[in-house]
Amino acid sequence: MGLLFPLTASAAPPATARALAPLQHFAARAPAHFVEGRQGPKLNSSQAPLGTDSPLVTISYSLLEESDGNRPKSGSEIYLLFGAGGQAYIYASNETEALTDPGTYAYDNGRVSLQVSTSGLKINADFALNLSASEVTMPFQIFSSRPGTSQWQAQPMGLDQGILSIYNAQMNTGATTTNAQAANQAYVYARAWVAESRGGATASRERPAGAPAAFGRPSSSRLPCGNYCITSVASLGDDIQVNYQRAPSVIVSLYNAAPSCSEGGCTALTLSSLASDPRVSLDPKVHPDGQFDPPDRTAVLVAPVPGIEDPAALADMATTLGQRGYKVKELLGSGATILAIATLLKSSPGFVMVSTHGDSAGQLLTGQTVATEGFLTAAKMSGAYAELRTELTSEGLGVLTTYKLGTEPAYYIGEPNCSLKVAFSPSSKNCQWKVVITPAFWNWLVTKDGANFSRSFVFISACETDATANLRDEIKARAYFAFSKDVAANFATAVERYFVEALARPTHSAEETFYNLLRVEKTHQMIYKEDALLQGVMGAPESDASPGILDGWGWDGSTMVEYRGNGWLSGKVDAGQVWWMLFAARWSTKTASGAANLELCYHKYWSHGNPGGLASPYCNGANAGGLAGSAQVKLDVAYAIYLLDGSSPAGFPISRLPPRWTLAD
Repeated sequence: MGLLFPLTASAAPPATARALAPLQHFAARAPAHFVEGRQGPKLNSSQAPLGTDSPLVTISYSLLEESDGNRPKSGSEIYLLFGAGGQAYIYASNETEALTDPGTYAYDNGRVSLQVSTSGLKINADFALNLSASEVTMPFQIFSSRPGTSQWQAQPMGLDQGILSIYNAQMNTGATTTNAQAANQAYVYARAWVAESRGGATASRERPAGAPAAFGRPSSSRLPCGNYCITSVASLGDDIQVNYQRAPSVIVSLYNAAPSCSEGGCTALTLSSLASDPRVSLDPKVHPDGQFDPPDRTAVLVAPVPGIEDPAALADMATTLGQRGYKVKELLGSGATILAIATLLKSSPGFVMVSTHGDSAGQLLTGQTVATEGFLTAAKMSGAYAELRTELTSEGLGVLTTYKLGTEPAYYIGEPNCSLKVAFSPSSKNCQWKVVITPAFWNWLVTKDGANFSRSFVFISACETDATANLRDEIKARAYFAFSKDVAANFATAVERYFVEALARPTHSAEETFYNLLRVEKTHQMIYKEDALLQGVMGAPESDASPGILDGWGWDGSTMVEYRGNGWLSGKVDAGQVWWMLFAARWSTKTASGAANLELCYHKYWSHGNPGGLASPYCNGANAGGLAGSAQVKLDVAYAIYLLDGSSPAGFPISRLPPRWTLAD
């Protein structure tokens, strides 16, 4: 669910699957011992790594052969990569695994000082490096501990190729690097690449991402690039956006979902004593007339990325929604195209769940692809956008090809991180370029295509989309939920199922469901049946498997009201007392009777500080004890009734009141 394109969607391995084997595993003829590289001259401590303004960020070197006769075996490649800030990587990879030995470098006046010191490889060398040469000799060996030399092929690094290579290299060092940390390193590299290409002396300056270039310094200070001059890059968390001078931007995707908490320890949940209380399962048989239900009882489930959403979980959600009277429509895999999404959402369905990859700009991956594969050249990019324009126009969506919200178009094309290899040949559909919809697409849906989510529930189950208001402010759903950070895929799925199961209970609102998610995290106790969905998938608070990174919002007709800090979580009411009063109100078979019972208890007993005692066993059991002053209890009762039947609670301005939404009252 982190950005857009997972390596796990095809045979390609995840970038975090670092091989445990040493570098010899990648050699065609390797000695039995671990590698100890030649000890060359030490780095001059006065030479500060140039990093961000070094021309080496736009060049890489692939190992051809060593003087001992070793070379990368067929299907494997060994690269020397230069990152920003003086970071260097010896990066070995094949189709299924990768291994990185990190180091440092400095480049000055035609010479490189390179240091690598890991358990498997040690290099300390200072040597002349001709940046115009297509092949170079370096004074060390990778596969052999004996003194010797190695031959390397110079390879220009297109921006997209460099971004993906630095990210994958950083993730395979064996260190405890997080996806987000590696993505930040890739972004720093991207900025250095752009800075060097715009003002440096290397022949790769201002090439389109992935564009090949001949070596040899040009006589001109710049290379022509036309509309495809790269002007800037932007970090979108798990994506990097590459912006061009007069051409559409592209998205370079680095990783998908965050790791499961099982890799770092999940929070153990226990059964509350209330779990065995049969009254927990009581729901009024006679309840409101549906005024808080959406008018269109259609549920749209969008899950474009195979492997992210559990098919069994989707089936369970579809069954539950169907039992509550919803017509369920699913857009799965490649069926989740722009046309299919727009067609189903135009009718303003009452329940919308989008489970995909997202980023901090509110961009979402669809199931649509274009024919382009591999690293992107200007010709490929132009062709990919032209292909998509033709397709959308033929489908009657030509307006989307020019639609913009400010400067943002309705869609982008994005490049997936589909291979661990630096120079890969696309071999699977996972390497196809993907189509990403932006907040501008949702703006078009609402303002131009007739969609209206002001009575709908919308859950964007994707990484980072709630880090900004970009997406929620365009959708304007009556009940809207999204994650602000990277989220573990299995946890996100559990939360999806939690919402469906909890909302299927009559009179249970979206606000109540959100509160109960937070309750489970805070107490580590399970009360309702659906609480068990979080067992084994919920991690530490504020982690990527925590309700702490989920937020709720509700469109009240003029603004989006945040659930956190308002309503039940405003601090104006005793949250635990409200929960208990709401629980007790449902002991009645009729919602109206439950609300009346709370009012009676308040006026006759609670407003006087009397819980009810023997005079009223119901009132005595319908509060959580510790009754505060009359004014406080009055607010608690009013809010419990609001959650139960929607009666406007006195003392809460609409700007502090999350709008009520129910699935099927």
